[in-house]
Amino acid sequence: MIKLITVIDGVVAFKEYLGVVNYSPQLKYQINERSPFDVTTYIRKKPYHEDIIDITVLLSSSEYSELSDLLNSFGSFYLEFECNGVIKQFPVEVENLPKMSDWQRFGSEEVKIRFVSLYKTYQPIDFDNYDPTDPTDPTDPTDPTDPTDPTDPDTGQGYGSKYGAFYGNS
Repeated sequence: MIKLITVIDGVVAFKEYLGVVNYSPQLKYQINERSPFDVTTYIRKKPYHEDIIDITVLLSSSEYSELSDLLNSFGSFYLEFECNGVIKQFPVEVENLPKMSDWQRFGSEEVKIRFVSLYKTYQPIDFDNYDPTDPTDPTDPTDPTDPTDPTDPDTGQGYGSKYGAFYGNS
């Protein structure tokens, strides 16, 4: 079971899908340079995670339209799924949402969607006890009191990847 969690203006909505998840975690570094003294050595600082999550779900045309409208709206998205008996939850952005095929207009068809998750430390959010009036909103990636805020404290800039807008510092 794949759960897409949407947070729009403090309102949390859940949508569940049956499908297959292909999860590829990747650890990257904001600073990744060769050492000027030894070219075989790399200087790596400020690690962050850029995970690729591919899901394959069976959707009818109405379900696809509903999902497409949801993913094109403003707000924060989280993807929750089970991996090796452990429930994982990641903040995500859509990287690839394919167009609806002609065959899908008449029935159901498999749809492959690629999400990218950027985070500094893994910290799932308990949406069952979520309080939108809490000043330390866990869904706000630019919250200065959030220990997982990926902003560089020296420059105030995000990690500079192509998904920098996720962090509020594009």
